[in-house]
Formats: sequence, C-alpha cells, structure tokens
Amino acid sequence: MKRKKKGLLAMTLCAVMAFTAFGGVAFAEGLGAGSASEPTLGASLEPSPSEDTLEEGSPSASAEPSPGAKPSPSAGAGPLPHVSMGTPPAGEGPQPGLMTVPGARNGGVNTPEDFVAALNAGAETIDLSGNIALSSTATITNPVRINLNGFTLSTAGRSKVLSIGADVTIQGPGTISCGDGTSSGPTSSNVVIQVSRGTLTLNNTTVEAGATTGSSSTSQASGGIWLSTGNIILNESKVVGGAYSGPGGEGGYGIWLQGTATRLEAANSTITGGSGTDTSTTDFGSNQAGGGAAIQTSSGDKTVILTNCAVTGGQITSKNKKNANGNGGAAVRMQSGVYLEVTGGTLCGGSTVNAGTGGTGVWLQSGGTMVIKNASVSGGEGANLGEGGTGVLCQSGAMDIKIENTSVKGGDAYDDYAGTALFTGGQNTSGTIKVVGGGVSAGNGPAWSAAPFGVDMQTNASSVQISVTLDDAVVSGGDSGAAVGISAAALDGGKLKLTDSQTQGTVRVGSEGATVEQLKKLAGNTQSVFTDENGNAQFGGKPAGAVEDLRPVYNETAGTYHGTLAEALIEAGPGDTIKLLQSMDLSDAGVLNVSGLTIDLNGKTISAENFTLFFEGSDFILKNGTFDSKGGSYALFIGDESVTDNVIVDGVTLLGGINVYNATNVRLRNVEVTGTLHYAVWCDEGGQVTIESGTFKTNGVAVLGMTEPATDSVLNIEDGTFITNGKPLVLEDGDKWGDPAIKGGTFTVDVSGYLAPGYEIIPGADGTYGVQKHNHSWLAAWTSDETHHWHECGGAACSAANSEKDGYGPHTADGGTVTLEPTAADKGLRTYACTVCKRVLRTEEIPALGHAHSYDGWRFDENGHWKVCSCGETAERGAHTYGAWRTTKAATSSEMGSRERSCTQCGYKQVAAVPIQTDVPSTGHTGGALLWAALALLVSAGLPGAVLYGRRAKSRK
Repeated sequence: MKRKKKGLLAMTLCAVMAFTAFGGVAFAEGLGAGSASEPTLGASLEPSPSEDTLEEGSPSASAEPSPGAKPSPSAGAGPLPHVSMGTPPAGEGPQPGLMTVPGARNGGVNTPEDFVAALNAGAETIDLSGNIALSSTATITNPVRINLNGFTLSTAGRSKVLSIGADVTIQGPGTISCGDGTSSGPTSSNVVIQVSRGTLTLNNTTVEAGATTGSSSTSQASGGIWLSTGNIILNESKVVGGAYSGPGGEGGYGIWLQGTATRLEAANSTITGGSGTDTSTTDFGSNQAGGGAAIQTSSGDKTVILTNCAVTGGQITSKNKKNANGNGGAAVRMQSGVYLEVTGGTLCGGSTVNAGTGGTGVWLQSGGTMVIKNASVSGGEGANLGEGGTGVLCQSGAMDIKIENTSVKGGDAYDDYAGTALFTGGQNTSGTIKVVGGGVSAGNGPAWSAAPFGVDMQTNASSVQISVTLDDAVVSGGDSGAAVGISAAALDGGKLKLTDSQTQGTVRVGSEGATVEQLKKLAGNTQSVFTDENGNAQFGGKPAGAVEDLRPVYNETAGTYHGTLAEALIEAGPGDTIKLLQSMDLSDAGVLNVSGLTIDLNGKTISAENFTLFFEGSDFILKNGTFDSKGGSYALFIGDESVTDNVIVDGVTLLGGINVYNATNVRLRNVEVTGTLHYAVWCDEGGQVTIESGTFKTNGVAVLGMTEPATDSVLNIEDGTFITNGKPLVLEDGDKWGDPAIKGGTFTVDVSGYLAPGYEIIPGADGTYGVQKHNHSWLAAWTSDETHHWHECGGAACSAANSEKDGYGPHTADGGTVTLEPTAADKGLRTYACTVCKRVLRTEEIPALGHAHSYDGWRFDENGHWKVCSCGETAERGAHTYGAWRTTKAATSSEMGSRERSCTQCGYKQVAAVPIQTDVPSTGHTGGALLWAALALLVSAGLPGAVLYGRRAKSRK
C-alpha cells in the first residue's frame, strides 16, 4: 500500500546575595537574657534563671550547638497522654470541686485574694466573675481548670501572671496579660505565663505581654509563654509577645521552649512575636532594635506541631530610615534536636517599617527536623529602605527538611535587596532538603538591586554536604534573578536534584561559572545542561537568545541523556519513557520505530513538515505535548509500511490533522486538533482509529475522512467534540469513501446517518447533536413469533434486532389446558401455550365421551310424550294414545259438564266440556249457561281436568 497524499500543504537561580547580609538576619534576631526571680504565692517553683545563669537557647544566649548534632527523628510522635486537642464549649458553668471562698459572688471569684485562696486550697475549677489584677505572680501547684468567662487575669507592671507546675486548663473567652514596664538589660524571665511542669491547655484564650521601654541594646520586652518543662496545647487561642521601644533591644517572644522533652501543640491559633521600635537617631548606628520571634526554642528534644495556625515574627520599626541593620522577628527560630511539623496555616517573618531587614519565616539556627505541608512560609517584607527577609534560613548543623505543597517565598523589598526563599549555604550545613510540589520564589525588589535567588546554595564555607531536591516544584528568582544559585565551594559537597520541576530563571554556579562536568557532578545527572554565549555552563532555564541545548532528550527510565530523539530510541529498552527537555524540529527525521516506548513530550513541541516524520511500531504511547505541522495539513503521521498496532495518542495538541496509515488499534485520547486546512483525522488505507475524547475541528473540506471500505479503513467515535465550521463531518462521494460508526460525542451537524446500531441522537439546547447509547423503554406486553418471544422497546428510534430485545427467548410449552370439554357425542379441545408469553402454540382434539343412556320417566305436552337421558338425548317420542272418555261432571240444562280421557302410555289427561242439556226443563236459572260457555272456552284452551259446576237455581214455587 502507499499512503495517499490528497491536497497536502507543507508543515512546521539569580544574582549572588552577600553572606554578610545573611549575617545580619542571622544574628540580629537575638533576644535578651533572664531577670532575677520574682516573689510567688503558694508552693515555690524552680527559680527562674538569672542573668548569670542563662541556659542554652535563651533568647540572648549565643549557644553554638555541637557539630553533627542530629534532630529528633520524630520527636513528640503521637498525642500527649490524657490531653485532648478539642476545644471545650465556651461559657460552661462552675465545675465540680469549685472552692467557696470569701468574697466570691455567683459561684465565682473577682478579687486577687479569693483567686489565690482558691488556688492554695486546691480548687479543681475556678470561675472568674470579674477582672482580677494580681499584685504578684500566682503559683499553681495542683491541677485546676480556670474559666475566664470573658474576663481578664493580669498583673501590674512586668510581673509574671502565672507560674504553673501542674496540669492546668484555661477556658476562654478571656485574656491573661502582664502590664507595661521598663528594662535596662536582658529579661528573658519576664513573661505572662511560665510552665515548669505539667500541661497547660489554652482554649479560646488570649495571652498578651505588655509593652516595654528599654534603655540599652540588650533590653527586651516581656514574652508570652515560657516553657521550661512540660507541654503547651493551644486551641483557637492567641499569644502575643510584648512590644519594645528604645535605642536597640527587641520585642518579646511569643512562646519560648527552653527545657528538654517539651512539646507545643497549637491548632487554629495565632502566635505573634512582639514588635520592636528603634528610637535611635544615629545613621547606621549599632544599637538597632528587632522584633521578637513568635516561637523560639533552645536545642534538645523538643516538638512543635502547628495545625492551621498564623505564626508571625515581630515587626521592626526604625525611627531613622538609615538605621538599616535592625531585623524583624522570625516566625519560628529553632535549633538542633527540635522537630517542627506544620500543616496548613502561615509562617511569616516580621516586616519592617522605614528600614531594617524583614524577619525569617523559619530560621534553623543550628539544624533540626522540619515537615511542612500545605502551608505558606515567607520572609518579612522590607518597607522603604528595608530588606526582604528569608523564607527558610538554614544557618548551620544537620538538617532534615521536607516541604510539601507549600509556598516558600522571600520577602519583597521596595528600596533595597529582596529576600531569598530558601537559603542553605551556612557553615557546616549537612543533611537533606526536599521540596515536593508548591513553589519556591524569591522576593521582588527594585530594578537597581541584585535580584535574589529562589534557592541559594552559595557559600564561602569550606564544607557543604547538604542535598537539595526539588520535585515537581516551581522555582523562581526575584524579577530577573536566577532560580537557583550555587557557589563553586558547593560543587564538591552538596547536591541539587531537579525532578519534574520548572525553573523560572537559570541555575547559576559561582561568579565565574563552571564546567559542564562540574555541573553534571552537582546535579547528579538529573538535569539537562546549557551553555551561554561565553561558554559558561548554566542549567534549568534559558537566558534570552543565549543558550544551546547539548542533551535535550532524557530517558526517564534509564536516567540517561541524549542529543537527539533518534539516538535515545536506539539505546532505549522495552517499557522505557523518553522525555523531551526542549521543543525540537524533526523535519526529515524519517520513520521512527518507537515500539514498546512512551514518548513524553513533557509540554514541549515536535515540529515537522509533511511526510518527513512517521511513528511506527507496536504498543507505544505519544503524550503530553504539541505536534506542529509548520503550516501544513497533517501534524502527526502514524504508521508506514511496517506493522503498526496498539497505539495511544494521549493529551496532545495537533496544529494540523492526524494521518493514520496501515496502523490498527490506534486510540486518540484527550486530543485537540486545530489549525488544519484538511481533515482533522484521515484514516488512510488500513488505518483503524478509535476516538475516545478530545476536540476536532477543521477549516478544510471535512472534519473526518476515510478511504473506501475495501481498503479496511475503520473509524469508531466513542466521544469527543466535533466542530465542522459549516463543512460536512465526513467526506462523502457515493461509495467512494467510508463512513464512521458513531457511539458518542457532540457534533455541530446531524450525524443520524453514521450512528452505530443501538445508538441515538439527543438534540442539545444549543443546536448541537449529542449521541448516546439508546436507552430502551421495554413494554410490559409480550411480542412473539412462531419460535420466540420478547418485549418491544417503546422508543421511537430503537433499532435493536429482536434477538437483542428484552426477554428474548424460545417458547416453552406448558402441559396444555382443556378449552372445550368433550361430551358423550361431541369432541373437546386441549390448547398448549408458552409458559412465558402465553402465546398459543398448538391445539389437539379430545374424543367424545360416549355412554349407556339412562332415561327418566315420561315427559309430555298436549302434542305427545317422550323420555330424556341425563345426557340430554330423547327417546320413545310419540303421539298420545287415549282411552275412553269418562264423565267427570254431568251436564244440566243450565250448566255444562266435563269429561276426561288419559293417554294409555304416559298418563296425560285430556279434559273436555259437556254441553248444557237443552231437553232438561228450565229452572229459570240463567247463570248455568254462562258457566258452561266459559268452561267450553277453557277446555278449548287446553286446561286438562278443569271442572266447572253451577248451582241449579231453585224452582219457583
């Protein structure tokens, strides 16, 4: 066979950020130290650390974790014992065990004295009935539930409100807060609530630290909650660190986890670091203020689990725009040994006002383990002269990070450098970072500034062992910045793997570039390599007009790269997937045998002129991309002179039609054909095609074309949309061309003439014609012929053969039913019918019964007599034979007489009147004559044995 040619036309990561800028972010977020212990009520707790006894990880301690420290693999796995994350209903009344104390009203307390007395007495539940301002810290050593009932529990000044050493539940709505104050140095122990043991559960409760006015660079505002040992559970609650104002210093933390084996679980809650305001007027001074971290930890075994929470670092405000070195607070600042798990919600570094650097979303100060899913992580925004903050900052230590379906973004800047989304270039960093799905994007800054990277692996460190994997993620640099930046120092250590990810921008290696071999080593042979016009290697994306692709075809199964598709096909094995890494023109490539392979265009385009590229073979798939005819009629040719069978074309766009020749079992799935001047689908000789779905339209003579039936071309349509633009659906010319069999789809013309048996047209309200399998409406009555029976369909367009109809089957005769009983003389009738449809199949005669007659007595009338058998037969019928008359009444001259005679056989009696005797002397009685006349009439009427008589009139004397 030769392929027919009918009217065919011809076919067709970012600028480098200085590490010193990171240094500003990394070390200016430090917090102050602790204060002297405070007087407490009730049982004493462990003393708070003083300025001389700061523990590792305190807000102002510069504790450096030991190298190689490993994070807890799954710290805090499983829920806390006897602790529920569910929120108890608000507004509950007093609970069992409520203390009755002096001054209590309505079952509650509203004075400091009553509140402290209830605690000291071991009350199980305390209800507030008014605001309570404590003069000093209240210490809790026994389990208790405190119902705030909309009121506030507070202390004056910066005093701690509660010191907790037992399981405590605080039910809102309501607020716990400390007052405003001043500070001249580190005051890490100034908090609203300190937990030294037990579990603190906050339900619908606000914890808010007061504002602090400082006088030194080490001053610090009050924190929200300090957890030294134990657990914290937040449900729909809010924790806010104290605001700070002064020449240097910083806002208070929201929550600080200090001791080991501590755990924070928060759901649907808000945690915010305290804001910092720098009142210094010195340009570029050294005493810049900072915002507090929302959540801060020391190193060690700690677990933080956040579900749908809004966590925000404290904002930084500089009075002088040139005070550019202050920092917004981090949303989460963690160290080695800490396990952080985030599901949903937002983590955002504190923003800047006027100047400074936005806070970090998550700052891994010395390593740790982090899992973030379906959330948003971003650096703080830099306003005016402020810099944007980093999204995720990996400063040092061993990391184990997985970020899934999450947006990670650097902070934007308006008049300074924007922030990097993910920074991994710290000293002695190691471990793995895996980003799956979502997006990693640097912040945007002014045109004059160096654009940040999406992922920054640049470092001056001598040892970098961290591995970064970007899997199905979109990575982009700020504005024109590189998607990924890597320094030469990272080439011998860290690895970067891009899997099904899109890089919007290049991957830049060092300021001098790198060799192709270096890039192969760095990327682990997982990404195609590019070179710019100067020979420097880049990969990930193409700078405008500057790149030549060296290995554009990737065997995804074997993990090998190839210069051409033909080369990749030669080395491929059965079942391999060949993926294109860039679009390509394959004009004059000829016949490509792709048997057993999947050709994944990967969103790219294959262009080829007419009759220059053919795909043949068995069991292959072409998917996910575009075939361009370069202005010609057909964009894709399937089959040639060798056997081609079992082909799937899936998820492709054709700029031109598809031509199928000498190829069987070709299935078109999710195919869009547009821009063709000929047929959208042409079934050439031996071309057998099934259209499963897609959109097919043409500007040519018809949407579909087939050769004559004798050439074995077949076209089945199961679904899809077919737009004719005023042209015929199918090329028609008598018997010259074949017809498709349509079983589904939507058409802009009537296709009744092409329906497969059992299918019907469903007109659409928009003027289109849908096709669907005929829905039978079987009638209840049976229809039959001599051999079979069935139910007819009530639908007007049903074309089903009798054998396809409901209940179709052969007759089965019953045992017969007597429909005419036989008699002694007459035959009867037995009828045989179908047990299913009741059609009469045949009849047979029943012989007459026959019997010996048994006659009853005589029966008679005036005309004769006879006998009758029980079967109705008569016999001995004959006329009467009478005997002699017998007078039963003598006649007189005035009255008639009567006489009778009987049949000698049956006994029938005949009665007759005797006339009046005229020779009898008159009696003068005239009534007798009348009676005899009447009697004569009765006898003549056939009344046997009638006797009339008259009384003779008396003789006149």
